[in-house]
Amino acid sequence: MSAMLVAPGASARQWTDKLSVMLVVAASVGCLCGLAGALVSIQLAVPTGPAIVLCLAGAAVISVLFGSARGLVWTKIRRKRRAAA
Repeated sequence: MSAMLVAPGASARQWTDKLSVMLVVAASVGCLCGLAGALVSIQLAVPTGPAIVLCLAGAAVISVLFGSARGLVWTKIRRKRRAAA
């Protein structure tokens, strides 16, 4: 249950620094992952809760890697640009 509360906010934080935008992104991530998890649970006949949590975990991993504000990939690109300049 705590993953359903924490993961959308953690994912949204990787994409923006503004609170108003972060609230919209977190709500969108939570809604989309809830829907995707429910659909996966229907298709694979697995429990809905764990399917949603796995979708949220995937979204969090993608956000940590590719988030435009704090993602690891973009941070590395910015550091290389600064070093080259």
